[in-house]
Amino acid sequence: MNSNQDAKNWLYISLSIVVVIAVLAYQTVFVIVPYVSTELAKKVPPSIVEFLDEMTLEGLDEEGFSPSDIPKETQDRLRHLFSSLVAENAQSGRAYQLVFRAWDGIANAMALPNGTIVLTDRLIELAANDEQIAAVLLHEIAHVEENHGLEGLIKSSLLSVSLSVLFGDVGAMGEILVQGAVFGTDLKYSRDAELEADAFAVNALLQGAKDPMSLEEILSSISGDADNDQMSITWLSSHPDLPQRIEQIRQIKLAM
Repeated sequence: MNSNQDAKNWLYISLSIVVVIAVLAYQTVFVIVPYVSTELAKKVPPSIVEFLDEMTLEGLDEEGFSPSDIPKETQDRLRHLFSSLVAENAQSGRAYQLVFRAWDGIANAMALPNGTIVLTDRLIELAANDEQIAAVLLHEIAHVEENHGLEGLIKSSLLSVSLSVLFGDVGAMGEILVQGAVFGTDLKYSRDAELEADAFAVNALLQGAKDPMSLEEILSSISGDADNDQMSITWLSSHPDLPQRIEQIRQIKLAM
């Protein structure tokens, strides 16, 4: 009898431990780490942010980027456009610069933490006009202004370490920290961050007397251009569903 009671007690204790660990894991993943990441991202020294930009771009150049084939006249025109968008919409003081790269025919754009924006040749080729390029640039400027890249880097590192401690894999902590620093800037933001960047771009287009549907148009072009293998690394890879984004763009336009 006592043996059965002891077994039940241990079962209850085990279940209680599982529940506590599950609650701790949930709070860690969805509450603690996001909050801490946001606060820490605000306090990263400028020199570290600059270093992350440089190292990330170097890594991308080594891993698949190649020199752009976009004519210098086009690059100069788009840099002038970019400078005007930064002057009108950026307040963070980041060291913004626009760079061009070819990437195996993939249409992509990305924002590095200190304000380096990368446009690929294929994305420029797909754009029907400069307003569509402006829409993409404004979306990327939003990521820099809202610290999405730094938050993603810090979140990935904190999350890996927190879960490692929680589940006992403490021995791998050093390796996890390094991996978080290298791969945490893979530029895949949360869906909320993407919608926030879209909203920023649409509002900026409206305030600049530009067509907010330019963002919808370039999104549709990129979606139609990418094959299934490329979707994992295009501008749409980690973004919310295209219909959801288009609906938000239209709702913002109607509200203005």
